Amino acid sequence: MNKKDYIEQIITENLDGLNNLQPPEGHLERFQERLKNEPGVRIFRWNPLWKVAAAVVFIILIINTILSQFGKRTYYEPAVRFLK
Repeated sequence: MNKKDYIEQIITENLDGLNNLQPPEGHLERFQERLKNEPGVRIFRWNPLWKVAAAVVFIILIINTILSQFGKRTYYEPAVRFLK
């Protein structure tokens, strides 16, 4: 007999008893108390990391643009030719 078939057979044979079962008195309160005492699972959120990464890339691009504009000085080149 297949394991799945065996479990299904047990469930079908005891279906009336399983449908009428209620948890013991105070079960819900004990369960909620356990959940309160359980340490929370820390979830890592990627959204703030992406915002910081985008800001860093943006700042690097701005600094690169500023440095490249002040570093070229192409507007003085024609005047330098006449002075030589």
